[in-house]
Amino acid sequence: MHEQKLDGHRLQVAKHGRVMRLYSRRGDDWSARVAGLVDAMRAIPSHSAAIDAEMCFPGPDGAPDSQGRFRNQGRELVVYAFDLLDQNGQDLTPLPLIERGSFLSGYSAEPRCPAYT
Repeated sequence: MHEQKLDGHRLQVAKHGRVMRLYSRRGDDWSARVAGLVDAMRAIPSHSAAIDAEMCFPGPDGAPDSQGRFRNQGRELVVYAFDLLDQNGQDLTPLPLIERGSFLSGYSAEPRCPAYT
């Protein structure tokens, strides 16, 4: 299995009902900093979920822009979800990564979930 190296901000998306929280890799709650993203992520089609993801700004070619993480300049914020750790209270971490990733396919029509901040 190969995953693209992204140069953004690592996030853990935590959903429980309508309550959404986005945490940095250090455990800081970023929900207020990216409120538009929180609103968009409420559409996740499960009651609860824990998702490992990367938040970044795409460059002109659509690829993640490593410098974009330091200056928004009104660009679209994109989240790449790459692992589903928990779904509706079921711990998925004992499953192989490739199998957990297959659960994510129902979360978005595209491999990325766009949102605006």
